[in-house]
Amino acid sequence: MVAMSACAVNRSATDCEACDTLQADTACTFATKLFGAVNAAADNENICISPASARWALAMTANGACGATATEMYTALGYPVEGGRSTAFDCLQKKNIQTLGQSEYAEINIANSLWAHKNIKLKDAFIADNEYFYGAEIKNTAFDDEGIKSINDWCSRQTDGKITSIVEKLSPATRLLLINALYFKAGWANPFNERATYKAPFTLADGTTVMVDMMHRTEQEYYHEDSIMQATALQFERGEYSLLLILPKEGVAMQQVVDMLEKHYDKNFARVKKCLLQLSVPKFTVEFGTTLKPILQKMGMEVAFTADADFGNISKTSLMIDDVLQKSRIALDEQGVEAAAVTAVQMRLTSMLQRDVIVMDVNRPFIYAIIHNATGDILFIGKTGNPADDN
Repeated sequence: MVAMSACAVNRSATDCEACDTLQADTACTFATKLFGAVNAAADNENICISPASARWALAMTANGACGATATEMYTALGYPVEGGRSTAFDCLQKKNIQTLGQSEYAEINIANSLWAHKNIKLKDAFIADNEYFYGAEIKNTAFDDEGIKSINDWCSRQTDGKITSIVEKLSPATRLLLINALYFKAGWANPFNERATYKAPFTLADGTTVMVDMMHRTEQEYYHEDSIMQATALQFERGEYSLLLILPKEGVAMQQVVDMLEKHYDKNFARVKKCLLQLSVPKFTVEFGTTLKPILQKMGMEVAFTADADFGNISKTSLMIDDVLQKSRIALDEQGVEAAAVTAVQMRLTSMLQRDVIVMDVNRPFIYAIIHNATGDILFIGKTGNPADDN
């Protein structure tokens, strides 16, 4: 059992030794469940989400939760603990953020911020926790057009201009936004030869085909195959990160593979081998935006979105979560991958409701994920159903 802190205690002075009591692979549980739920709810052919961005935005919010509200939030995040608040959870996030930010060969930016309405006073302990564990900037603003512009400008700066806005308008009841921005850019350890890229057919889920720019190479790659899928992990420069590609076998439904990822992610990729792989994969760019509110509610985080929510450690003002928004973008080409995401938790007043060469031809819908190899943290995960559709 994870050691717990009392709800009202400021934990920012802890030494983070408790983080060793939590396993990093539980973050993958949240990632695969979140992806499965988004995939089931979305009618888009192309999906891209950032579980890491969502986790950090929700973790900052959970620092202000108490009682059943906190318990549900941590359970949904994959860290079920009695009594709600977990020092170990925050310590693990702090450690992971620091580890990710120390990359020498990938460009990584992780930024957090709290945007408080001028009419709300945040509690000192809540501010201290989020500054200490998440390096959060604290902003006070009016939620008018100028304030919204400032929020969106911050998001754009933190994602190298890839996510230019996260909110368009705010309810008069909105009192707090907790935002994470994540940016990733890395080159392949073995770049694809641009001269080997040519138009090739890609079969959509309905059986029709579109012509796409298909990249090709034959290299020694990490590879896994079973009765329902083929998978390979393409290494980025110096092997700090990898791109996992998962291709359902012919006749296997995408949902069957998604369900497997939710239940057996670690077991399925525990015995990868290195082999000579003739790989074909399409270039693609995906932009995706969604509300995570109904998804998180189905994952068990219910009371936080109701007037019964207890966020007593944020402010004396009674608050509930109004919505959780995420926008993301990923572009894959011969040189590497560039990806960005922003997640915003909107909080409002409760009183104002409203050798043998193995061939892997990725020529049909597939799943991908960007993974930090040392921690196993899934930064981005998505599905490409139509690489010719850039949304």
